[in-house]
Parts: sequence; C-alpha cells; structure tokens
Amino acid sequence: RASANLAAMIFVTGTFLGMGLMFFVFQLWSPGTEDDVRHYREVRDLVLSTHVGVVNEDELLESALRGMLGELDEYSQYYVEEETERLDVDTTGHTVGIGVVVRDLEGPVVLFPVEEGPAERAGVRVGDRLLVVDGVATAGLETEEVSDLMRGEPGTQLVLRVRGLDGEERTLAIDREELLVPSVRRVRMVDEERGVGYLALTQFTRESPAELDQAVEALRAEGMEALVLDLRGNSGGVLRAAVDI
Repeated sequence: RASANLAAMIFVTGTFLGMGLMFFVFQLWSPGTEDDVRHYREVRDLVLSTHVGVVNEDELLESALRGMLGELDEYSQYYVEEETERLDVDTTGHTVGIGVVVRDLEGPVVLFPVEEGPAERAGVRVGDRLLVVDGVATAGLETEEVSDLMRGEPGTQLVLRVRGLDGEERTLAIDREELLVPSVRRVRMVDEERGVGYLALTQFTRESPAELDQAVEALRAEGMEALVLDLRGNSGGVLRAAVDI
C-alpha cells in the first residue's frame, strides 16, 4: 500500500510539473504576445483622443484587419459579415432572393432572370431597369447594394418598380425563395451539321461541375461532338470546381 501511495504521489507531482512546464513553454514560444495587442490599443486610443474628426472604433479595427491581410499579397483579403454572405453566394451558388442577375448600365438593369425563378414567374424580363426596390429608389446605389435589398428571408415579399425596354413602367410583387443561381447559361447547339454545342459559364461555384455535366449530357443527346465553352465575363470562384470542369 505504501508503494502504491508513493506511486500516486509521484504521478500527481509529475502531472503538475508537466503542466507547469507546458505553460512555461507556451508562454515563451507563443507566436503572439500581449505587446502587439497593447500596441494596437495605444495607437487606437491615441487616434480616438486626438483625431479632429469622429472616429468609429469598429471601423478602426476593421481597417487594421484589412491592412494585415492586404499587405500579404493581392489575393489575401479580410471579409466583413456582409461581404462573407456575398462570397457564400458566389461559391455555393445558393441564395435567398427573387432570382435575377443585375448589372450596372447607368443604374441597375436585369441581365437575366433565373429560369423558372420567382422573378421570371412574376414577369421580370431581360433589360428591365430597376427603379425602386421595396420602397428604396435605386438612383445612386451600387449594384451590390441593390442585390442586398433583394435578399431576405424565404417567403417574404419584395415589391419592384421596373421600366422595360419598351419604356413602360410596371410594379411587381415577388415572393423570395431559396434558389440556385445557375452558372451554366445559354445551352444550345450552334451548328447541328458539324455537331457543335455551346454554353456560357458565368462563374465557378460548387454546383458548376454538376450543372455542366447535365448540360453536356443534354447536348450529346442532340448529337454534340464538339463544345464551345464561353468564359467571357466569368467572375471566377471555387478553384476545385474549375479543376473538375
């Protein structure tokens, strides 16, 4: 029994000594120290107390984080929550909205409505100019800001005021839905005699390889032997998807 007690004491003592040594090593070799955090706080407090203008602490922190990653290379970037949501749409292809792709032509204009999506069903057409989105006039807004206005919770209603290519203005009520924004567009045969198919790939999302497979299968059923893959205007996206394609 005495030897068992001695062994237990040695085990407990060794455990605490080991934990103490690990703590010492961690503190000694930790890649980040309190000094860098303290230095940031000193600079921040100096700016807050002496800068002539009004300064937002959250914006200072965001600027510091953007600067940290921005100095690495042209590909590294820090994203805030709103930007992360947009990035998720670009990489997954899934979003909640009405299903329109908008571009800036001296104001937001519908490039195309997603096929069979809520916007197309409600009567949104190619070339429609978005004038008012849920009571907010689009004049002076960036395209991303307009897109953000159209997102929301599934089942909620969005009211659009649009002007068509014919000059006629229309008011449309559209229910938001969860949907897949297709990255494969305009799938068709361009030369049936030679068996040449065509499709446009607007970006690389995680769904793009499956979309492409489906399109190629459909074209092969029509006799396709060669394919024109149109990447003009492709905004990039997920590397793995591009490699798979």
